[in-house]
Amino acid sequence: AARQGVLIKGGIHLEQLGHIEAVAFDKTGTLTEGQPAVTDIVTMDGWSEDYVLQLVAAVEKQSQHPLAKAILNRLHDKNLSELMPTEFQSVTGKGAFATVDQQIIYVGSLKWVSTLASIDINIENQVKKLQEQGKTVVSAVSKSQLIGLIGIADQLRHESKDVLQKLNALKVNHMVMLTGDAQPTAKAIATSLQVTDVRAGLLPEEKLMAIKDLRAQFGAVAMVGD
Repeated sequence: AARQGVLIKGGIHLEQLGHIEAVAFDKTGTLTEGQPAVTDIVTMDGWSEDYVLQLVAAVEKQSQHPLAKAILNRLHDKNLSELMPTEFQSVTGKGAFATVDQQIIYVGSLKWVSTLASIDINIENQVKKLQEQGKTVVSAVSKSQLIGLIGIADQLRHESKDVLQKLNALKVNHMVMLTGDAQPTAKAIATSLQVTDVRAGLLPEEKLMAIKDLRAQFGAVAMVGD
């Protein structure tokens, strides 16, 4: 382990690794590169792509989430000016909102914003299509109306498949992916890695509960990621 640059404190941990029956992987930054990028911007009638991007970026600039960085990077790539938010509030596991350009802008998952605005079947189908391509979709609402969708993709780490195959060779046959992403997005990524157990739409505390459930089912479980 030391020759590979891995420091392990205490031999007991190496012994425990030999009894692992299941491995749970966090998705973002573990199975994926952790460097998401905007791939799609879909706007509703009367809303320009640039303005929606500016509004969403204004809310996201207060966030530390990797998706926020992707949106801000797209804003800068397009040389658009930053709008200044006020009264920012984060809603754990759902999204955030702030006052931008004299309107309250809500940014988050479609599930959350659908409690704030009417979402028709065509929008739901657009979101599902993006998610089935392995993309995370950020939705934006203003004045009880959906104004836009932003699709964001995070590339798989090139070594992810190899690691999973090696674990299979070591007779660790149960691999699990834990993620806050929607089920269709998570399923698309898991399918490409041949991971069959996907726990999606999880809040941070729900990931902890998922680990406890796995321990109850399999005994020794390793967690990779945060």
